[in-house]
Amino acid sequence: MIEILEYHAPAGIQEALKILSKTRGITIIAGGTDEIGRLKEERKPLSVLDISGIKSLRGVKITKTQIILGALTTHKTIEESRQLAKLCPSLVEAASMIGSPQIRSRGTVGGNIANASPAGDLIPPLITFDAKVVLASRSGRREVPLEKLLKGPGKTAISSKEILSSVVIDRRGLPPLQSFRKAGQRNSLAISLVNVAVGAHVEGGKIVKVRIALGSVAPTAIRAVAAEKVLLGRIPTRELVAKTSKVAAGESKPIDDVRGHAWYRKELIQVLVEDAFERILDLS
Repeated sequence: MIEILEYHAPAGIQEALKILSKTRGITIIAGGTDEIGRLKEERKPLSVLDISGIKSLRGVKITKTQIILGALTTHKTIEESRQLAKLCPSLVEAASMIGSPQIRSRGTVGGNIANASPAGDLIPPLITFDAKVVLASRSGRREVPLEKLLKGPGKTAISSKEILSSVVIDRRGLPPLQSFRKAGQRNSLAISLVNVAVGAHVEGGKIVKVRIALGSVAPTAIRAVAAEKVLLGRIPTRELVAKTSKVAAGESKPIDDVRGHAWYRKELIQVLVEDAFERILDLS
């Protein structure tokens, strides 16, 4: 059971930031799909800031140059968005594979990021988009690249007085070719053993820009930069993609845990990276 000392449910972001600035040790709750379970395990009294009622933090806004995902946008909203299916198919695929329909209806993109799980499914696709996270405080707003926001399991660069308000994607840099692949202990309701997102730009038959992001194989989701360099400026072939997948596996730092062994995760990286590229490239 969770013992609540104080409970705040602000209707607006400014009210939430005011409460946050004046209350020490407060826990922010949105969908609560991850946080509630963790708090039950800790079994300590706490103050809660429930931001789930802030309507301005919900929804998807698409302009000519940007895609803005409100922090409280649910996985279900992403999964069912026709516009995102055209622009960000790998993100939509990742959202559709998270938990159960009930979890997808409550879980949020902001929570998936702020929870900072190495296995967070939305994070690798967002990394391939070079996404930025907007953090709000009473002092103003700041944008942080998603890659730099993540510091370790459950750890981010979000200060105690900041709220993750949105995720911003530059439409002009979106990879035309995208794929997300995931391996778990079962097809649904499973935390990823490994997840992989790739994005590529091809001109004249050559890969001119590429992103490979890996999840659940290091303390945070990571970009496989060395693997990207294998493909950059080259005409993709099966042999080249196979080499890329091996280099990506070498960049990972998986651990043994109750869900799988490190060696197995490295094998999965190779399989999933190859599969992801085979789905989007015409390989000879």
